Amino acid sequence: MTFVDNIWRLRPWWIAVLSLTVLAACCKNVRQAKGLDDFKSASKVSLQCPEEVPSQGPISVSVTVDADARAYWDNQGVLDEALQILLVRRDRPGLLSVAKIDPGAMTLPAPPLPGRPSEKDLSRDTSRVSQVKVYDVLAYGREHRGAAEYFVLAAFADAWAGPARLKVVDPAGPMAPEQREADLIEAPPWKEPIPATHGLAVRIGELAGHPAVFGTFRTSATRSERGEPFVTIVLARLCPKGGTLQRQFRLTSARDRNDVWGGFAVPLSALDSINPLPLGRYALFTFVGDESAAVYVVQIP
Repeated sequence: MTFVDNIWRLRPWWIAVLSLTVLAACCKNVRQAKGLDDFKSASKVSLQCPEEVPSQGPISVSVTVDADARAYWDNQGVLDEALQILLVRRDRPGLLSVAKIDPGAMTLPAPPLPGRPSEKDLSRDTSRVSQVKVYDVLAYGREHRGAAEYFVLAAFADAWAGPARLKVVDPAGPMAPEQREADLIEAPPWKEPIPATHGLAVRIGELAGHPAVFGTFRTSATRSERGEPFVTIVLARLCPKGGTLQRQFRLTSARDRNDVWGGFAVPLSALDSINPLPLGRYALFTFVGDESAAVYVVQIP
C-alpha cells in the first residue's frame, strides 16, 4: 500500500480535523462561557400559533410581550425592535424570520423618543408596558411554496418563548430547502454517550480554548431519509434591545434501519465568522431535525 493510499484511507479523520480548525479559527475575542441556572428575565414574552395551516395562509403567530421601563426606552418606545420571531425548519434545512414591519420602511430613520429618564430613575422605575400583536409569516408579499414543518420561537429583550410546533401543508408536496445540505458547513463530530432514546442533549464547554456547544442526538431514520441530518443553533441575546444569531450545520452520523445518531461540537462564534460575539448573556436554542434541546442560558464574560 502506497503512502497516498494511506492518506486516502485516513481522509475522514483529516477532513474532521480541517473542519474543526476552520471553525475554531472563527473564535476571536471570546472568553470562556458558563451556564446560568438562576437567570431571571426582566421582560416577558409568550407566543401562540396553529398546529397546522395551509400554505396559502394566513400563517399567523400571536405574540404577547411585557417590557420593563428600560426595555421600553432603549427601544424608543417601539417594542417590536426588541422582538425576533424565527421559524426553524424541522424537515429540511431552512430558517424564516417573520417580518414585523414593512421591509420597505425598515431603512427610514426613527426620531429619538423625547423625555428619557435618567439611569437612576430607570433603575427604580417599576412601570410595565404590554403589547399583543398577530404577525403573518406571509405578510408583505411573502409566499410559502410547498409544505414544511417548523419549530417557532420568539425572543424579546431578555426573555424567550417556545419552541412551538407548526406544520404547513400543501398538496403540491414539500417546499424545497432554502439551502442544499451539501452547501452547509459540516460540524466537527464529537464522541460522547449517545441518548438511548430519541432526543437531543447539549452542554456548553470549550473547543480550542473557546466556548462551544457540544451535543449528542438520536432521531428517527425515517425523518432523516430525505437528506443528511443537520443542526440549527440559535443564540438570543438577553438584553433590553435583544437580537439573535443563527446558523445551520451538516452533521456526521451513523444509522441503522430505525435510528440516526451522532455528536457534534460547534464554537459559538461560528454563528458569525465576521464579527466577534458580543459579551453578555444568551439563550441557546439547539435543534436537530425534529428534536429540540432544553434552552441553555449562557454567560460570555
